[in-house]
Amino acid sequence: MPSYPGGAAPVVDRSVYRNAQPQPLPPQSTVEVTPLQQPTPIVPEQQIARVPPPPAPAPAPVQPEPPPPAVQPAPPPAEPTPAPEPEGNKAVVALLDNAAEAVSTGNLDQAASALERALRIEPRNASIWHDLGQIRLHQRKFTQAESMAEKSNGLAGGNNALKARNWRLIAVARRAAGDTAGADAAEAQAVILER
Repeated sequence: MPSYPGGAAPVVDRSVYRNAQPQPLPPQSTVEVTPLQQPTPIVPEQQIARVPPPPAPAPAPVQPEPPPPAVQPAPPPAEPTPAPEPEGNKAVVALLDNAAEAVSTGNLDQAASALERALRIEPRNASIWHDLGQIRLHQRKFTQAESMAEKSNGLAGGNNALKARNWRLIAVARRAAGDTAGADAAEAQAVILER
């Protein structure tokens, strides 16, 4: 059995062929749809019999309402209890701490894993999506970084500061991927949001 450096066998992506020719589009349909001229009524109008509506039923006799039950005084209000913290909150905080620790030691894969787990608990947390986008950017996964920032923008609501940071992340990812015009457009969006 051959041995490979790093213990992993090389992977060759054969899903896209370099010399592949574009396939022709299927021929257009030859079916033509023409609108109807005037619909013909199923039953001619002169044959429809006009029937007067039935007479209204006689009103029901009025029954006297029973007297309302005696009203008990409301108990004094209890001391307000603090709302319980969401179950996932402590877990998310712990996962975010794990991610920060992993970043500080340079373990971006572990940081990404912790953030992905946090997103399984709080999938609508725009800040976690932004953080994961930052990790993907440092991993040189530019398309994923841009996608994470766009997802964060979709969830950020009125948080323009976060949206501006997302647009800056998108700009860096696009510039690194060679899309200068797209990067400039993303920078412009960030500037608009920072006003």
